[in-house]
Amino acid sequence: MADRSALVVWGGWDGHQPEAMAGLFREMLEAEGFQVTVSDTLDAFKDNDLTQFSLIVPTWTMGTITP
Repeated sequence: MADRSALVVWGGWDGHQPEAMAGLFREMLEAEGFQVTVSDTLDAFKDNDLTQFSLIVPTWTMGTITP
């Protein structure tokens, strides 16, 4: 099986518990054999070579991406 990797990006409004959800997604993905990178900043979308990830999981509410 090919290596699988995931990027989980969490943040935004705390009412949706983004950190807890990111942790849940991380556990689920690792159990399925993914190597998981977790980030708490939207800069993850500009700082990483996104083509290296098999899956991107944005867990963010009420945020803004600025140039």
